Amino acid sequence: MSTPPVIPPTPDILSAPTVAGEPTALRAGDSWQWTRNFEAYPSGQGWALQYVLNSPSAIFQFPAGSITVDADSQSFDIAVTPAQTAAVTPGTYDLYSVLSLTQNGTLTDQQTFLLQSCRVDAKLFGASAPIDTRSFVKKTLDMLEAAISGDQSPMVQEYEVSGRRISYMNKTELDKRRDEYAYKYDEERAARGEFTRRRKVLFTMRPNY
Repeated sequence: MSTPPVIPPTPDILSAPTVAGEPTALRAGDSWQWTRNFEAYPSGQGWALQYVLNSPSAIFQFPAGSITVDADSQSFDIAVTPAQTAAVTPGTYDLYSVLSLTQNGTLTDQQTFLLQSCRVDAKLFGASAPIDTRSFVKKTLDMLEAAISGDQSPMVQEYEVSGRRISYMNKTELDKRRDEYAYKYDEERAARGEFTRRRKVLFTMRPNY
């Protein structure tokens, strides 16, 4: 007699499972592939996985058949085709996982987890015009630096930072905002493994007697 699957209690505050594996950046029009292991929700014991990308202006549910049971009967294999991902609107999304347990055709448990923020970049292959692939932080930093250097073009002067147009900012505010976004951009690069912030090391000179 087989042992029935253990159904975990619903937590008071839903949090992400301890084993992470989803990418933080994807590109529309590319294949999306990874394997995910939710320790308490084994794929071989009736659990099914669904992913949802949600933003204030768009939503994308992973297509049927794109998530399957791995050979280890524990993990899930994710494989979304380029034709399917091409339909995703570029932007920054919250990535949710929905784990459902069905027994004898009846849904007996469902858990939804907010996993992380995920950026979806615009499709490049087959694009008819150049695509600005800069992040919001990098674009804002570039606009601020252009304004500080004297660029008076409408594209720069009418750009808004936190609801305030650059044309209304004085030199002190521009410098402050530039430093703020330069720090944020360093953090983005560090998250991608491209940059390590320099550490200040202080030396104390002791006099020789």
